[in-house]
Amino acid sequence: MSTEPLHLAPVPIRLRGCGKHFGGQRVLESMDLDIAAGETVVLLGPSGCGKTTTLRIVAGLEAPDAGGTVHFGDEDVTARPIERRRVGMVFQNYALFPNLSVRGNVEYGLRIQRRQNGLSDTQISARANTLLEMMHLTPYADRGVAQLSGGQRQRVALARALAPEPRVLLLDEPLTALDAKLRESVRAEMDRLLRGLGITTIYVTHDQEEAMALADRIVVMEAGRIAQIGTPREIYFQPANRHVADFIGIMNRLDGTRENGAFVCAGGRVPVPAGEGNAIFFRPEDAVLADPAQAALKGTVESAVFLGFRTRVRVAGVSATPLFIDVPGRQHFAPGHAVGFDIPADRLLTLPA
Repeated sequence: MSTEPLHLAPVPIRLRGCGKHFGGQRVLESMDLDIAAGETVVLLGPSGCGKTTTLRIVAGLEAPDAGGTVHFGDEDVTARPIERRRVGMVFQNYALFPNLSVRGNVEYGLRIQRRQNGLSDTQISARANTLLEMMHLTPYADRGVAQLSGGQRQRVALARALAPEPRVLLLDEPLTALDAKLRESVRAEMDRLLRGLGITTIYVTHDQEEAMALADRIVVMEAGRIAQIGTPREIYFQPANRHVADFIGIMNRLDGTRENGAFVCAGGRVPVPAGEGNAIFFRPEDAVLADPAQAALKGTVESAVFLGFRTRVRVAGVSATPLFIDVPGRQHFAPGHAVGFDIPADRLLTLPA
């Protein structure tokens, strides 16, 4: 079975002033975004935040409002349709052809573009063989896609997107249709493939764990705007505002007042972090258990959920609303018991609204 190497030439992407109206309603504020060649950028946010519209503008499926431009490297592709941009795209529902075999699906784009790519039947077959092997699909090459598992169908869609050797790979919620356990294993395989291929990739998802696992950088979006751009660690540990903090994981809020260099709340007092405001924030995993008699913060256990290596405890009486703290899984907490904990000063945050 002959194969041929896959030749990918990733390009940087530059968006300038790209906004979008539909029927008089603004769905995407004018945005600027730079993506490096070979970088995987994840657009993350809730439904309706503008992430898929942004992806479609990059693909050429939507045009930005007047004045917006899209560049692939030094090339202005704003007016070019998708078939002239050399992008590969994987949709949420995969959009595979049920009447074609796995091989037929992978070869489809190459065959309909034969006039442009100049490939012979032998070359098309060899490239399909390369991708089938890369995606561990060779044993299923002659099967119909209806005979495949969800994870296998996802790999067929990815192989088909890569077959024309695109400069940019675009993925729109590609793992949403998979169950939780399969999603985790396919996500790990996706990460291995994207890093091995080195192709410029934009990945859309509403799943925070997916974004953290796959991204070189995350673009958090809210109501058609970019809320923050950063590495997964920057987004998680240094959120730009409350929306980002609340959307990525769980963020506790302490309400209180500043008194004599300390922040005082119903459950005790903690050091004052830099910044203004009468609320400070911390992550559940940053709580450190302490004797309630000496702890900086004290409260009452409302509930405890055992999660294996950790237990998530809901604590009342510390602030205006209950807080969550993570403790080792072997620790047992019953509702009604007193609990004390400290928060290291460098883990406390003030956040703008």
